[in-house]
Amino acid sequence: MASRLLIARPGHVYLATYDATTNKFAIVYDLATPGCPSWLAVDPPRSLVYVVDEDSSRFRRFRLDPCSDTPFSQETVVDTASPGAVYLAFSGDRQSLLGAAFGSGTVDVWDVRDGVTLKRRAEKTIISDGMTGPVPYIQDAPHPHQVLADPTGRFYVVPDLGTDELLVVDAQDDAFAISSRVPVAPPGSGPRHGAFYPVGASVATHYILLCELSNTVVVYALDYTGSTLQFTRVSEASTFGTNGPAPATARAGHLQLLPDNMHLYVTNRLTGRPHDSVAYMRIHADGEHPAVEFVHEVPTLGRLPRMFCVLDGGRGDLLVANENSEFGLVLLERSSDGRIKESPKLCVDMSKFMDADEIRERPGNGPKFVMEL
Repeated sequence: MASRLLIARPGHVYLATYDATTNKFAIVYDLATPGCPSWLAVDPPRSLVYVVDEDSSRFRRFRLDPCSDTPFSQETVVDTASPGAVYLAFSGDRQSLLGAAFGSGTVDVWDVRDGVTLKRRAEKTIISDGMTGPVPYIQDAPHPHQVLADPTGRFYVVPDLGTDELLVVDAQDDAFAISSRVPVAPPGSGPRHGAFYPVGASVATHYILLCELSNTVVVYALDYTGSTLQFTRVSEASTFGTNGPAPATARAGHLQLLPDNMHLYVTNRLTGRPHDSVAYMRIHADGEHPAVEFVHEVPTLGRLPRMFCVLDGGRGDLLVANENSEFGLVLLERSSDGRIKESPKLCVDMSKFMDADEIRERPGNGPKFVMEL
């Protein structure tokens, strides 16, 4: 059976399929939508998909039926979102949807409990107001980049790229209040995305953080204190390994820890090389704390790989979205030991997403988001 995919780029959300047996990719439906839909969240039980617009304060929701001739229907649009949202995450009970707004330094809390109402709970807007970091071109203001619930569902961690902090948000009694702020060292690290470890556990023992500006993966031990999460830094590793420093312009992008808790993948962007890369990092769990080991990196045959997904529920190959490239999507095959094979399994030409004029005039308008349904 073919995998169904959601892909987004400026002005478009696509429903697509990938058939592993025939190694064929096809766009099934192209939904034209204003702005820059850079992150989507799907609520399968209610057949809903939520779409941010990074370029405005608009927020959209559609009824999603992948088997229909019109898979996106019953559009709901609100224009009261915090500007510049870049990430969405449901609460554990799916009663709330949280959005990290990079552009406005806030986290919105949306009431989605009935699957019909879409109302921002203004009194629950979380404001990041910490001191900004030393990198002026991007740490000019607070910039929350992700909001992620811990396995208990009570706490959320928000990496703020602009302030070099992790915000811990306590949702108990519907408060959604910042309970602690964790400095990320050194200044200028630029925390971007993280993952709780181990995947599938009822309580997390560690948190693994990707820092965009320092191009490092940092491992923290976690302690549940009752009112917040306490973070203790235990190790770190470069997303470029030990073969010299990262390129001065490089900025790490996306991180995914697989369900087996053994394999971690990150993207390296703006490397100055002909092609950017995906790095494979192995998790060693034989010590007191999990340790991250850089193994190797593989070119994505493109530039600005903002996001990727691992097919087959985290057991398959890596599907990488390149914002700027001859190829908008590249499927990288994984070996059984987690390594990525150098030769891509499939390359989807950017012309599948953009015509020649757009490729020429706005070459960075390629896919920003990809997920498997």
